Amino acid sequence: MNNSPQIYVSVDIGCRQHSVAIGLSNGDVLDEFAILHRPEGFKQFSKHQQAKICFIL
Repeated sequence: MNNSPQIYVSVDIGCRQHSVAIGLSNGDVLDEFAILHRPEGFKQFSKHQQAKICFIL
């Protein structure tokens, strides 16, 4: 059985910005932040998500 934590990413889509939450399967929230609905916002999201996942693993 694999006991490693699962990481969940939740995105609340908006017309100008999106709210993002990153958490674990046990309910612990690792981070919450907002990104703009623009290409640079999605780049920020990708970098932020990768940094959090690397920190957990």
